[in-house]
Parts: sequence; structure tokens; C-alpha cells
Amino acid sequence: FFSTPHHNTLPHMKTSAILILAVLCIIPFLAASLTPENVELVTFLEPQNKLVRKAEPNFELCSLCVQTLNQIMNTLLQIILQSGVIGSCAALCSYASPYGQLAVTACNLVCDVVGIEEFVKLIKAADLNSVWMCQEIKICPVHDCEATTCAKFVDTSIIPQNGPKGTTFSFDQVFQILEQTGTGTIEFQVAPPQGQILGAEQLVAEGFAPGTYEIRFSLRVEDNPEKKIHFPTGVYKTQTAVCQGLCGSHHSHTRTLALYNGNFTVTA
Repeated sequence: FFSTPHHNTLPHMKTSAILILAVLCIIPFLAASLTPENVELVTFLEPQNKLVRKAEPNFELCSLCVQTLNQIMNTLLQIILQSGVIGSCAALCSYASPYGQLAVTACNLVCDVVGIEEFVKLIKAADLNSVWMCQEIKICPVHDCEATTCAKFVDTSIIPQNGPKGTTFSFDQVFQILEQTGTGTIEFQVAPPQGQILGAEQLVAEGFAPGTYEIRFSLRVEDNPEKKIHFPTGVYKTQTAVCQGLCGSHHSHTRTLALYNGNFTVTA
């Protein structure tokens, strides 16, 4: 029921996305940075078998690379398309100044790894997929799972299944990773009976180590006219995707590892 997720939504998601996935957490890779009014963090747990791969020194800059490029890539692409030849990393990255000095510094750091010519080629080819680009630059790990089944959901619940407006719906999802992966993402979406799909993605910079993971989060269904937040009554469909690479991308090193569809009902 969901359209294929577009791959330029990390971390600039749909406006309504912060209602839900800002608190989607998986330890040690994901952490909540926002707590919007309609979302409540319940708990988050470490992988149950403790087989978490520690950060590798070569990939410590992965998160910074993805976050920076996601923020500035569209701006840099427009400059490249309009200006043609760009003489140096410093010249191109200067256009990232509206995003702050940290963005400029990080841009130069990433660009210097491959040089300006290759950096420009990758920006043109990336289709705004910062995860793939950082993997191509070898700042983010590539570890493609080739098995038939790389991950699976083993337990899921939505409590309660039905409730009126004002209800807090709690989501608990457990999935297993069967083989080590490269950089990945987790995406959660909710499709209301009418209106815009709510959803977003979270980066798993180090990739998933084999193990069992549990995600817990909650959504309070309560209208807020001042912020134009409205939850119609009816059946809400949910989808959680665990992905290698960026969910929905067509680039290499990308694959949907596990998918879960659920639903809950908001009553009058």
C-alpha cells in the first residue's frame, strides 16, 4: 500500500515525519534527538545477544559524511549544473556556507578524500543518495549480504489495536539480523485513512551486526489545530523496513532486508 520510499528523505523527511520516527530507536546505532508532542519514547533495548560490532576507525566519519551530504548535496548539485567546471574542493564547498562552517569543513573533508573531479561525478550520479555516495568514497562500510534471507521480523505488536483520539498506540517490533551488513537504514511509515503518509528514516551508520534487535516507540493520536495536525478516524496501516543502504534506492549496496506491515484503528 505504500509507494516506494524516495531516497532523498534522510534526514530531511516529510514535514509530518517528525511526528513518528524522531523517536524510533535502536541501540547502539540510533538515538532519539527529538520528542514531538505526538510522540512518546517508551524504551529501547540493545541487541539481545550482545554481538554488536564496535565502530571501526576507518568508518568513524560515516555519520558525519551522510548527514553533511544530505544537507548540502542538492545545493552543490545545482551549483555544478549551473556553473559547469568547479576548480577546487574549497571553491565548491564554499557554497555550503549557508548551512554553517561545520558543513563547509565537513564538505572539504569529504571532497579531499577523492578530489574535486571525482566528487563532482559522484554528486551527479548519486540522485541525492548520500549513503551510497559516502560508501563510494569509502567513508561508510560496504558489506553486502548475499544470502536469500538476511533479516526477518520475529515478533511484533501494536497495543491497543483500537482506540479513540487521545489514545497512545505503542509499537514493539523485534527483528533478527542473520549476516553483517554495511551502512543501512530503518524506515517506519503510517498511512492514515485519508491524507499524507507519515514517515521517516534513521541511519544505521556502522551497519547491522548479526543479532536480535528490538524497537519500541509510541504515537499519541491527538489533534492539534494550531499545528494543523489532524488524525481522522479509521484504519491506519503501518510499515517498517530494515534496509541495507538507503530504503527505496536503486543504487548498488541497497536491499530491503526485512519488511513488516501492520495496522491499528482510530475510533470516534
